[in-house]
Parts: sequence; structure tokens; C-alpha cells
Amino acid sequence: MQANQSLLTKPLPCLNSPSEGNDLDIAKMTVKQLQALVKQRGIGIARTKDDFIRIIKEKNPDEDLESLKGKVLFNRISELHISRLRTKEDLVRLLQT
Repeated sequence: MQANQSLLTKPLPCLNSPSEGNDLDIAKMTVKQLQALVKQRGIGIARTKDDFIRIIKEKNPDEDLESLKGKVLFNRISELHISRLRTKEDLVRLLQT
């Protein structure tokens, strides 16, 4: 547990600059560790409206996206059981770009 705690508190190496000793495998990191890393980079861990629209479109390609605003969008997100926080896959993808 202490190794995980130290990983969360110390600055993590940049993923885009390969150098010796910077073998940070983000795919093996926990969600909490990934969340800490994206927060260090100024990226939010909550999904955005665009994320929700994209997910709804993937689940229901024929859905009228123009009507999804405000409370209607919020209700649709709940109906489809879409998490408001980004998944591990989302966080890994954001860090690799």
C-alpha cells in the first residue's frame, strides 16, 4: 500500500519523453493513480458533455442528439447507466495523446 501512496504523491515522469528509468506503464496503474496523473496534467476526471453525447451515439446511433440538453441529457445518462467519471480506458487514452 505504501508504494501506491508514494506513486500518488510524488510527481510522475512525462510519458512522452522516453528516457532511461522512465518505464512508467500506465496500463498497469490503478484508476486512482491514473486520476492523480491526469489531475497533475490539468485534465479533469469527470466526463464532459461531448463524452456523454459520444457514448450515447455509440449505444444508440439513431437517437436524436439535438433533444439531449440539460435535464433531458442528465436523465438519459442515468437511464443508460453511464458513469460520470472517466473509465480507466478513458484515462489511459487521454494520457497517451
